[in-house]
Amino acid sequence: MQMIGRRAVLTALAGLCAGRPIPAAVARIRRWNPAKPTPALDLKSVEGVRWSLQSLRGRVGVLNFWASWCEPCLVEMTQLNRLARRHERDDRLVVLGINYQEGEAGIRRFSQALSLGFPLLRDPDGVAFRAWGAELLPSTVLVSRSARASVAVEGQLDWDGVQAAQLLQSLLADDSSHASG
Repeated sequence: MQMIGRRAVLTALAGLCAGRPIPAAVARIRRWNPAKPTPALDLKSVEGVRWSLQSLRGRVGVLNFWASWCEPCLVEMTQLNRLARRHERDDRLVVLGINYQEGEAGIRRFSQALSLGFPLLRDPDGVAFRAWGAELLPSTVLVSRSARASVAVEGQLDWDGVQAAQLLQSLLADDSSHASG
């Protein structure tokens, strides 16, 4: 299993370096049902830092559920890394990669191979994955500045693209969501 993950990472990186086109993003985007409460978030990063909804308050959260063996996740992780780096100084947005049921050592190897610079959280039993309504990988939930789930993305989205920028910009510009609690 470990070799499959490493092979997928290396194959995808080789393809990117060789200039092969990245497959078009395939994602289903839907607004979070306002009648459905925002699930709890209580996970530790591989560095041991505990993350909760309260720790996101005041910032837009990008909660990306992923696994190292998921090839579309690989593409998203490199894009999300660029997104996190673009916002690292303004502190209005935080990207959290939530790993689905893999060990800490594998997560660290994956992170090092891609030079990821955003927090990677562990969901060792898949409880958070299910609580946040994820059914496939990758899945992402955008959380408003008031720490409420706002948008769910199922499947691969082009996080460097216009559609993602529009989703994020509407949340970043919404001061009312920050003011309400």
